[in-house]
Parts: sequence; C-alpha cells; structure tokens
Amino acid sequence: MTKEQKDGLFQLENGNWGYRIKCKINNKNVDIRKIKDANGNKMPNRQSAKIAKAKHLLQLQEQASSTPIKRYDQTLQDIWDFYVDGNPTEIGRKAPSTFDKHESLWRVHVGPKFGNKLVNEITVEELEIYLHQLYNVDGYSYSYVESFLKLFWLLFGIADRINAMEPGRHSKMFVNKGSKLHMPDPHQDTIEKENEIEFYNEQQVAQLNSYFKNRNLEIAFKFALYCGLRISEIFALTWDDYNEYKDTITINKQLAWDTKQKCWYITKPKTRKSNRTITIPRYFSILLKQEKLRQRQLKKDNPILWENNKITLIDRRIPSNLKEISSERFINKGDRGQLLTNNSTKNDAHNIKELFHFNLKFHSLRRTFITQMATKGIDKKVLMDITGHSKFETISKYYYGVQEKSKSDLNETMNTFFNEHK
Repeated sequence: MTKEQKDGLFQLENGNWGYRIKCKINNKNVDIRKIKDANGNKMPNRQSAKIAKAKHLLQLQEQASSTPIKRYDQTLQDIWDFYVDGNPTEIGRKAPSTFDKHESLWRVHVGPKFGNKLVNEITVEELEIYLHQLYNVDGYSYSYVESFLKLFWLLFGIADRINAMEPGRHSKMFVNKGSKLHMPDPHQDTIEKENEIEFYNEQQVAQLNSYFKNRNLEIAFKFALYCGLRISEIFALTWDDYNEYKDTITINKQLAWDTKQKCWYITKPKTRKSNRTITIPRYFSILLKQEKLRQRQLKKDNPILWENNKITLIDRRIPSNLKEISSERFINKGDRGQLLTNNSTKNDAHNIKELFHFNLKFHSLRRTFITQMATKGIDKKVLMDITGHSKFETISKYYYGVQEKSKSDLNETMNTFFNEHK
C-alpha cells in the first residue's frame, strides 16, 4: 500500500485504489477507510476512488443533517408554546373549542404546576398523583379530570415528536399497557352518571320556550332545541345558509374565539361529517322569515346604530385564502344590530337559574332534540346525518328498546316536536 495522499486517497499493492474519510460531523469524530465503493465494486483508478469518497462524504452529511436534534432542555412551557404557535389557524390543528379548553386548563392548572419542569424529567408517578389530587381531593368531575389526561397525551406527544424526550420514554409513559399513565379509579356515582344523558324534560322545555319568546336569543335557542345544532354552528349561521323556499339550513362553518388576537372568527365545522344541509320545522321557517323582515325594519329605523355595531370577521376556513365576512350577514343579531356569539347566553343562563332553578346549557338543548328524535324512533343513521355526529356509538346510547323509523318520518317528527311547544 502506497502512502496516503493529502486528499485521503491511497493506492493498494494490487493497483486498485481506496479512500479515507477523517472529519468531525455533529461534534463526533469520523474515521472511515474503504477499498470498495458504495456498490461493493473495486476502484481501479484514482478518479474512481475520488468520486466514491465524495459520494460517501455527501451521504454522511445528509444523514447528519437529518439526525434529530435532541432537546432534553425543553420545559413543558416550551412544549405548550410550540403547540400554541400552531393554533388555531393551521389546517389539521385542534378544533377551536378544544383549543380554548386546553388554554383554560393550561392557564389555571397545568402551567403553574408543571410549566417550569423539564418535560424529559416529568414522571408517570407525578402525573398520576396530580390526577388523583384533582379527582379525589379537589373534587373535580371525572370527565373534567379526563381532559387533563388528554392534554398530557397531546403535549407529551408533541415533545416526543420534536425529540424533547429520551427514546422510548413516551411509549413507556403513554403507550405501554403496564406502565402508561392511567386515570384514578372512578367512584360509583361517576359510573352511574356516565350512563345518564343530560336533557330537559317537558316542563323545562315549556319554561325555556316561555322565557326566550321575543328575546334576542329566541332563534338561537330554537336552532339548538328543534334542529340539534351545536352552539358554535348556530352563531355562525348567515342568511345565505337559509333557503326559505325549501325550508332548509346549511351548516358549513362555526364561530370561534381567537385567544391570542382576542376576536371572533369563522372556521370549519367540528368534523367533516358536520358539513350538512337539514330541513327545519315548517313553523320555525316562518319565524325565520319574520326575523329577517324584523331585522330589516330595525336597521331601517336605526341605520346609524346598526352601522356602528357592524363588525368584520375573518373567514379562516381556507388559511391560504383568508376572506372577510360582515356581521350584517349573520342570522343571530341583537335588536341594535350587534353580533350574538357563544358568550351571549351568559346573562340568560343566570336569569334562568334564578327563575327556574336549573342550568341553561345549549349542549343540553341539542341532547334534548336527539333524545326526542330517538325516543320517537328516528333511524340512527338519519339522526347522525342531521346532527353531524361522526361516531355511531355516540348516537346509539340514546336508543333503548326503540323501534326505528325511516327517513320519511323525520320531518313530521320534527314538526310535531316543534308544534308541541310553539
């Protein structure tokens, strides 16, 4: 073997050539000798050895650049910030309502408790003790404590993806059956309550109808109770969603709050299944037509007031093509032209609690609608389509010993339910 040359090439006694790579990559010393190229072929001359070395060096550099950078110095606060930076506008991110829930959990509970701790050093034992404290000592509901567990799954999953945790640590904490994080054992009353569905009885429905008559939220209330819409879907409805000739309403968006920008905006529905067009009760359609005329008259009588209360919202359904939408187009507006939102129910909820001694929850109105349709035998698949549910088991729990009816019975059933309380 001849003497190695300055460029790391050397000739063998049999006349073939080889090469040596001696360098530092990612702060690691690399020292490699080869007498064959990447395909296992001999290198008969100096030029072939030079080319093989260049290709090998390039491969090493590419591997080094794709090698994950370990970030074991990241705190849980860093992971939270990483999560927040991607929400709520990017495609594929969490639904706005879910993000808002996470923000509340983090701000009030998780952040102060774990924010400054290195994510790679937080243990399953610490988290289980914390969940136990929340459920068994602080007295929070089982479902509320479960939301903490889901947030931990989310944040530690992000930490694993950006290499802020040692290899295998995430699997041990959240995947492996014997060692993963578990919820505390539920109390008996929790088990019993899980089988209950919150809905309003006949008397409560009558009281709510009486209360909301001729109030700002009457239309929103009826959309929840008699059409089963989600609260975020209701307050996102615009007049072009309503077809007054076919008595249908199209649900293709939801209203959400941006916690960073402190503003309301329009985004995609909760799930793909939530995009739908439904037939509404005939008498409700008449009320909508009357409401449209009423708003036109109010605006005509108070043009300056309505103009001052007009706002512009950003439509973020297509992040690459953001559009503006005027609050004038929305169905649910107050007498002064102000946009009604998910938060507009708070004052009425307080009044209802004082008057009737039960809580107003728009989601319970939706559940009341589903319960009414289920007990009257509307087919599960049909009810899933009208409510935008994507999971069969979610709807199935409303049925017990019910003989299902076909889709043709749906409109008649909805009209009957509406007319019982109009």
